[in-house]
Amino acid sequence: MEKTIFLLIATLFLAVSCKKEGTKVTQFSVQFNERADSVYYDSIAYAIFNYSDLKELKDSSALNNPDVFSHTVKVEKPYTLSLTAEHTYVLKKLDLFDKSGKLLFYIPYSTQLNTIGVLSLPFIFKAIDGAYVLGVTKKN
Repeated sequence: MEKTIFLLIATLFLAVSCKKEGTKVTQFSVQFNERADSVYYDSIAYAIFNYSDLKELKDSSALNNPDVFSHTVKVEKPYTLSLTAEHTYVLKKLDLFDKSGKLLFYIPYSTQLNTIGVLSLPFIFKAIDGAYVLGVTKKN
């Protein structure tokens, strides 16, 4: 009887310690700064996201450095990421490519010259079961 109780308690502790944090499926919708959105959207084959969990970045220099990130994900439409619930992330790079691998659209980094009203990176966001709309710039 004592062994059964001990085994039950051990199983309970193991189950509690192995509990995984929940995930949120966060979707990103792109908004083009040009007209003919559907033509542009149809030409995109995949997107590459570079991002980090905000807790992983040590200081503001890492936050503002586009080369410091911990995750690279290639996704096709819809552009979704499965992220840890209740975590805050920093999007460092978002590039959109056609089938041949040619860069079509991107989000400029804050150190690059961009027009007023255009979203620039780094973009800080929270993992949600929902969507963020991101404005992208056409690659010349």
